[in-house]
Amino acid sequence: MPKKRPPRYDAAFKRRAVEQVLLHHRPVAQVARQLECSPQSVNNWIEQHRSDISPARTTFLPLQVVDDARSTSSASPIEVVTKNGLTLRFPVDTSPDTLVEILHRLDAASC
Repeated sequence: MPKKRPPRYDAAFKRRAVEQVLLHHRPVAQVARQLECSPQSVNNWIEQHRSDISPARTTFLPLQVVDDARSTSSASPIEVVTKNGLTLRFPVDTSPDTLVEILHRLDAASC
């Protein structure tokens, strides 16, 4: 049986690549070139990241769109209620990836 090769990239390296694409909205090809890895690897890491933070792992209540007459904009904000009852409001045009990342970070926080 062939020996298993150690991973070429560590978890921190992969996380930085994913953050560049999802949080900083940089193209996968550009990130891959800069990090000297393949675009397919970056895409695989992004897919793994998304599956790691799937809604099944989140301890927050589902996202709710607020239908509130007090809203000052024409579109209602997105409201997230945490497991501790804290209500977070985001503009309706907040990207889903940004919301998922915020929820993931809050879920991982010790407080």
